[in-house]
Amino acid sequence: MNMPMITANGCDFYYEQQGQGPDLVFIHGEIHGMEYWDQQLAEFSRDHRCLVYNRRGHARTKWTDYGFSLHNQTRDLEQLIGRLDIERPVFIALAFGTTIAANYAIRNPDKVRGIVLGAWSELHDAFQYFERWEQYSLRAAHVLEREGRAAFINLLLEQGGKTIYKVIPVDSPVREKVIQMFGSHPLGEYQRGMPRVRPVGAGSDSGVQEARYPGSRHLRCKRSLSGSA
Repeated sequence: MNMPMITANGCDFYYEQQGQGPDLVFIHGEIHGMEYWDQQLAEFSRDHRCLVYNRRGHARTKWTDYGFSLHNQTRDLEQLIGRLDIERPVFIALAFGTTIAANYAIRNPDKVRGIVLGAWSELHDAFQYFERWEQYSLRAAHVLEREGRAAFINLLLEQGGKTIYKVIPVDSPVREKVIQMFGSHPLGEYQRGMPRVRPVGAGSDSGVQEARYPGSRHLRCKRSLSGSA
């Protein structure tokens, strides 16, 4: 297992590669880090060479004062793939990562074997997506301020993934950990519209996962590839 830093497009990226075989590249979303893919990495690295990386400004990858546009994060990906000698990968992407994967494929149609997209709302209704997050956060802030943290946790247990914060898995062994993560943020972060997200159970050395969207507030697969060749 290889866990080094690599410089690409003016940024130092933290990444991990495991396995041997056809290349898979996993791209996380805005409120995630590469830890999101731990279970997929354990499964697919048995017969694929898998790349996961923390995108610019997330966790151990360096924060920069520029470069968070779709165009520049696509350049990040292009240079990472070039530096690591990855050939015609299948992309497995989530949330804003789907836009990066799709943009890469548009720019490099002959260099992609396939794309698996999950939670792809950013591809077609990004502003509505941000508006929903702000609505969820205002609701969270209201409950925290008026009723307290226990009531907020109960709200997440009852409605998380349904009517609020739909990234919370409804039927999953990690549901309670995700709710614990959401429930741990201070009131002020919800009042600002988007909590800063840290990996569940991570120590202080893991850094903060966050990103900024221009024009917004401070926002920061058991197997499914058999037909992707």
